[in-house]
Parts: sequence; structure tokens; C-alpha cells
Amino acid sequence: MTTNIVESYLKISDPLQIDESVSEYNYHNYEPVAGSNLNSNQQIRILIENQDLFYLPSKSFLTIKGKLVKSDGAKLADTDVATLVNNGIMYLFDRIELQIGDKVIEYINHPGQCTLMKGLLSYPKDFEYTGLNMCWTLDKGRGDASLIANSGFKLRHEKIQIRGDGNFSFVIPLSHIFGFCEDYKKVIYGVKFTLILTRCGNEDAIFKSSIVLCKVVITNITWTMPNIVPNFEQLNPLYKMIESKKSFPIGFMYRNMDSYDVATSNEFTWRLGPRSASEKPRYTIIAFQTDRYKNVDRNPAVFDHCDVRDIHVNLNADRYPNIDIIKSFRSEDYSFTYHSARQFRENYYGL
Repeated sequence: MTTNIVESYLKISDPLQIDESVSEYNYHNYEPVAGSNLNSNQQIRILIENQDLFYLPSKSFLTIKGKLVKSDGAKLADTDVATLVNNGIMYLFDRIELQIGDKVIEYINHPGQCTLMKGLLSYPKDFEYTGLNMCWTLDKGRGDASLIANSGFKLRHEKIQIRGDGNFSFVIPLSHIFGFCEDYKKVIYGVKFTLILTRCGNEDAIFKSSIVLCKVVITNITWTMPNIVPNFEQLNPLYKMIESKKSFPIGFMYRNMDSYDVATSNEFTWRLGPRSASEKPRYTIIAFQTDRYKNVDRNPAVFDHCDVRDIHVNLNADRYPNIDIIKSFRSEDYSFTYHSARQFRENYYGL
């Protein structure tokens, strides 16, 4: 059985399609609650109270402004070889949590490493050309703090130290942080939103080769949330569904980040599990770092292969992958692993 297919450019009688289902697309800015200290190791809360509005959290974003200065608050010189690491804004926090109503929707521990691991596998190669607006420029070479050998480091240094005179302003989409905001793309009506950011020290956000001591001073955090105003034809059925109190399933890829201190042995076992019975593991991303945690002399946005020879996951009685992956990073024998990493974006997004 065959079906004839006609090229779209031959369908000259097709009616013109115009989407006028949305009358207005507005933005609202929300600041941390009064009295929040943006630069101490404590929680920063941003609240969006219940309102008669249709919000679109999948398109919401954080704007974080601040400055990179010496530890005494003095301005850095242009010649000081210091800047934020790749994805550095996320390294300023220990944990980020999203609540809707009184329910925790998702929380991420170690958001610097977590969003970096996911981003490295998800974002296309040319993303760094626009990613600089969210402090995303991949390190090159060995990832050293060098204005010559590391073009990614140089771009961040030029943006913050040279053009910004030590000041920065970066936009972080919440879809970069939460699986909920990446996967659930529908409006949410009349509920309270809470975003909780737990601040940490600056050690993992800064990378430098000069002896000068630095710190990051956050001056402003804003959560921008789109507000959708449907046209009359769409508004009436939406209100009817709300009044009927119908329940709708909300499915998304929940992101869970765990860390583990590896013993100095040739083999180790790490026991993990889902947080609830409704969760089913879909992807596992594992990365190693050696002597990079809270060490400004080593790049925390680079991972180490540690000459791993084999790795697998046991899910109940099943092993993934079901074959041995014999490899040696030292002798460039890691093609299977690299192939699996390349396939992640295709499998995850169905490309």
C-alpha cells in the first residue's frame, strides 16, 4: 500500500494559518523577599503569590547581576588572570529548589556540576556563541586559566574584566536548571510559586592563575515569569476546566544529583535509587573530578577521566549496558563511551 505525498510548496490553495490564540504575552519581575542577603551562605527566596493569571514557567528565567572583585572589595586589574568558570553562576549555589503551591516539584543539589553535565551532553556545539549570555563558554585545551591556550576562559575574562570592568549580568533559563521547566511547556493558573536558592562560597565559581584573591558579589537577582493572556475563544474553555477542578497528568524528566567520595581502590560500588515509587530511572550521567572541589587553582568546570576501565548500572536484576566496556583513556581507546555521549542528545530529545 502506498500513499502519494505532495510537496508543501505545491499546495497553493492551502488556507493561511495565523495563531491569534494569545492576546498578550507579558513579563513580570519578582525579587527576593525583603531582607535577603545575596552573599552569605543562606537561602534566598523568591515568591510569586497566588494570582488570577496564567503563568508559563517553562519560559521563565533568572537574571543575576554582580561583580568579580578582590577579596577586600577592590577592583581587579585587567592584567589579573581571573574570571568565572564556565557555567559559573550555577556554582554560586549549593541547592536550587522549585515549589508550586505547597509541593516541592524539583530540587537540584550541586547545580554547578549538575547543569554542566547535562548541558555538555545536550547543547549543540555552536551553543557557546549565544551561551555567553548565561556564562557558558566551553574551556579549550587542558582547561587551564590561560588567555592564550584557553579561548573559553579568554571570552569570559574579556566580558567580565575588560568590557564589564568587573561587572556582569547573566540570564539563566529555568529550563537549564529543572527538568520540569524544560519538559512541561503549558500554562499554570492561580497558584503560588516559590524559588529557593541556597548560596554557597565563591571557590568553585572562580578560576584564576594569578596570586590575587577574589570573590563574587551578587548585587541583584530577578526571577522573570511570563504571563499569558489568552484570547476570548481560548479563555472561556480554560476557565471552565479550572472551575470543574479536573486533574491533568504532569510528566517530566526529574533531575537528581548525587555525589560520592570515591575510595582509593580499583573498584567501588555506589548504591542509588529513585526518590519515590512513581519515578523510573531513564538516564544516568556519571562524571569524575579529582582535587577540584573548592580549589580556585583547579578548574571545577572540567571533569577527569581517572583512567576508568569499565562502568555499568545494575537496575534490579538487569545490567546496563549489558556488555563490558573495555577502554583506556590513556591510549585513546574510549570510542564506545564517546559514541554513547554523542547519542544522548539524540535519544533524550528524540532528534
